[in-house]
Amino acid sequence: MPRRIVILGSTGSIGTQALQVLREHEEDMVYGLSCGRNLELLRQQIAEFNPVRIVVQDCEAARQLQR
Repeated sequence: MPRRIVILGSTGSIGTQALQVLREHEEDMVYGLSCGRNLELLRQQIAEFNPVRIVVQDCEAARQLQR
């Protein structure tokens, strides 16, 4: 049965390692990602995993991500 996974701090060391594990478990769905300031890596993760929800640290980061 597929699981929906949310990765908090997806651009950090532990978050990127968790996503590496999820690459090997294609049956699981990355439902959400969050990050602080590394928007470039978050954009790459969004393109790869297509999460339903995305959370960033502050409003300015959210505006940058929307562009």
